[in-house]
Amino acid sequence: MDHEQPTRYLAGQLGIDHYFAEVLPEDKAGLVAHLQQQGKTVCFIGDGINEATGLRLDKGAGNRV
Repeated sequence: MDHEQPTRYLAGQLGIDHYFAEVLPEDKAGLVAHLQQQGKTVCFIGDGINEATGLRLDKGAGNRV
């Protein structure tokens, strides 16, 4: 689960107006799919194995840092 404060900070640094925090790993894929179905552009940032289900919906280029 991604905590609110660091998520808010990163969004502010990147100029992102809308973000989601404190989403459980099992709910991330559904959230990404829902936003994509609405035609939204989705930026998904994660740091661990809990991101696998959300990242499998990737339709663009991924980058491993």
